[in-house]
Amino acid sequence: MKSLIALPLLAALAFSAQASTADKPAGHPMTGPAGAMNAEMTQQGKVMSVVETQGFTYIEVQRGKDKLWLAAPTTAVKAGDTVHFAEQSMMPRYHSGSLNRDFNNIMFVNRVKVVPAGK
Repeated sequence: MKSLIALPLLAALAFSAQASTADKPAGHPMTGPAGAMNAEMTQQGKVMSVVETQGFTYIEVQRGKDKLWLAAPTTAVKAGDTVHFAEQSMMPRYHSGSLNRDFNNIMFVNRVKVVPAGK
């Protein structure tokens, strides 16, 4: 009897999982973690300074006349390198507890592609 009740519940769960992972229409942006990880890295900047913390690398980049701070997962990068990243929303007035530092604006990115200096 219990298995007869459980069977329709399992079928409903399987159907809802399949519906949420179905292909999106052409031109529809990806959402969630997969979309963020696959976003095009259309932005780039020259690394001016780097600050390492546990789990994050804070990267100050120069883009034209503007400087920008990025927060990325731990990444091997140094001043002089070039980084490519996907545009994300800015977080104003961010306080880093681990650095005991305030950032006027910072962009949290899922990943950066590093091009070593001189390449």
